[in-house]
Amino acid sequence: MALILNRVKFTEDVEAALNAYFPRRQLGYVQNALLTKRNASIIAIRGDMDKAVRRQYSTLLTLFNEQLTLLHELLEAGNPQEIWSPELRFYANMDGTICCRSGGHELLVGDDFPATQMLVCTPLSRKARANLIEALMTGKIYSAAGPPGTGKTETIKDTFHMLGMTPSVVNSTDRVREAPTECIEAALTSGGKNCPVIFDDFNRIRADVMAAVAEETAGHTFCTLTYNPGCVEGSKLPEALKARRIIETPMTVPAIEQIVQVSLSCEGFLRCDELGKKLAAVVDACRQKMSKAYHYDHGMRFVKWLVKAAGAAGRSRGFNDEAQIVVDVLGTTFYTRGLPADREISLVQIKESFGIPATIPHDFEAAVSLEARVAAMVAAIAKTRHGIGIVGAQDIESTVSAIDSVMGSESLVVRAAPDKLFGEHGAFTQAFMTAAQKTKLVNIVIATPLDAQAAERLHTVLDDNKKLKTGPDGSHEIKMTPHMCVLLFDKDFATFSPALISRVGMVSAL
Repeated sequence: MALILNRVKFTEDVEAALNAYFPRRQLGYVQNALLTKRNASIIAIRGDMDKAVRRQYSTLLTLFNEQLTLLHELLEAGNPQEIWSPELRFYANMDGTICCRSGGHELLVGDDFPATQMLVCTPLSRKARANLIEALMTGKIYSAAGPPGTGKTETIKDTFHMLGMTPSVVNSTDRVREAPTECIEAALTSGGKNCPVIFDDFNRIRADVMAAVAEETAGHTFCTLTYNPGCVEGSKLPEALKARRIIETPMTVPAIEQIVQVSLSCEGFLRCDELGKKLAAVVDACRQKMSKAYHYDHGMRFVKWLVKAAGAAGRSRGFNDEAQIVVDVLGTTFYTRGLPADREISLVQIKESFGIPATIPHDFEAAVSLEARVAAMVAAIAKTRHGIGIVGAQDIESTVSAIDSVMGSESLVVRAAPDKLFGEHGAFTQAFMTAAQKTKLVNIVIATPLDAQAAERLHTVLDDNKKLKTGPDGSHEIKMTPHMCVLLFDKDFATFSPALISRVGMVSAL
């Protein structure tokens, strides 16, 4: 309930400021009070807390970022009321209920608030929210169009979570021929006819039934669609349906700067806005200037890991000198995975953006052998990653021995053909089961190259699930323990998909 209470309070404060004799001065007071509240939450989140409490603070910090961004726009606008009117504004009613208004529309807020992390709200997210309310309140169908990774479905879900409703999602295929009864019933149970059914990838439905499915669903509850216009296999939305019934938001891939700023605040950085802008600039510059090695990743999963690593370093260093903490994490990460020429490029970019150099751990450069240097880098990355790829190691046996010496670990080395690694009796599966029984730090080392099909079997091991799926249908799962780590050796990781590359920390032995 903290979110909805803060939304009501924010609406009250902004409207009082806009109606004041000196509105910009009053908006400045609202901004300062919100910054004070955010800083208190950032200090609080640095402490020990269970997952539920941490999620609540993270969600509040995400909300504060949204509100501060909007306040900045209001302060800069020639006519702040034009900016404020389409926003989702929340009011406490005399009868104890809460309503939401956007433009000239008003609807009752529901009471189904799931315990989920709120999305970072960009200006495009806010436009999508206003379009959603417009479509809902005028009896239209809403659609979000854009390529994968633009947050089409998640933005709809997040908007209605904010309104106290839980949408139902339909995974669209060519087998969908009629309105999804179960999903409609679930939506109606959560929030009545205002609660949406979301057809994800709607243009995968056959063209000849698209309009009928959408119209039939809209006859029961709010119908929303997402689709990728560039999908080769997909159908085109019927023009008659689009012209008559649809309000659409074109969605694009969000810039990472605001996401990084929120993420840094959730890790305990008071200077999150300034440092987030600089961190995003470094990642973008390195993406453009470094070579295109197969094992490089500059995507969102990599950025989120950078922020988490910065948070871990901040807690261990008491958040003293926040800029240096972020710089050192950036320097360490880009150095460990970088090819020799790219290491210098990344360190130059870091210094240019932050104005201070990164401190590279002594053993990365001064250890007595290449294997010892690689081991020092692996040990550093293993503090925040449970899967590490080692690129171009010539002597795997000596490298593994050096890693065990530095980390105080035991390594189980797996050498088998890719088709003999997985499954109930696979070599990797057996090593994984053995490692799960151990009580000390243990590495499972895949010392032979993987083909693309075998590499994909590691997805659930290397992502946050940390589970190995076995059995013919993958129904049996073995969970990693906190002291397990997977080490992968390959000459260049060319057979790994970008999705899998993004799931591991990389160390270059070149």
